[in-house]
Parts: sequence; structure tokens; C-alpha cells
Amino acid sequence: MSDEIKTILSDIFLKDLPTNKIGIVTITKVDVSSDLRTVKIGLSFLSNSIDENDAVSLINISKKPIRYKLGKRIQSKYVPDISFFYDDSLKKVDHIDRKIKDLKK
Repeated sequence: MSDEIKTILSDIFLKDLPTNKIGIVTITKVDVSSDLRTVKIGLSFLSNSIDENDAVSLINISKKPIRYKLGKRIQSKYVPDISFFYDDSLKKVDHIDRKIKDLKK
């Protein structure tokens, strides 16, 4: 279910969501609740000109139309309630990678 949601949302972000202010949006995590009624979606942003939390806020403004489009395409009895959050794990990985490279020098 989480892979299906990730694929659908990626397509929605790519085709239907104006991301010129936000930059490139990457879906990093999709956590589906056991009852399939709620989904937490982790996002990261590349080349953005605004703060990551502001970018999540802009996406949350569009949550209703995103959920509507998800509901038209998902193969499920229920359309889950979606919530977005900024996932900084990619930044952490990059930071650790730089530290390791510095130690090798």
C-alpha cells in the first residue's frame, strides 16, 4: 500500500502541483497506519528557495486536492487522511558522509 501511495503522490507532485516556489520534492517515507486510514508522508526538498518547513506548509495548503486526486487513483476502500512532514534524514546522511570524507583526508 505504501509503495502505491508513494507512486501516486510522486505523479501528483510532478504533474499537478505547482512546485516552482518549493523546488524539487522527494518523497522519502510513507508510513501507513495499520487500519489504512492515515498516512504520514516524509518529504525532502532540493534546490528550494524557501525554508523546508515553509515548503511543507505550502504543500499542506494543497492537502485537500492532493487527497482527492489520490482517492481517484488508489486501489483501496478508504482514502487515507494524509499528513506531510519534513524528513531531514537525507541532510543527516550527507553530514555524516562529509565527516567520514574529512576523516579520510
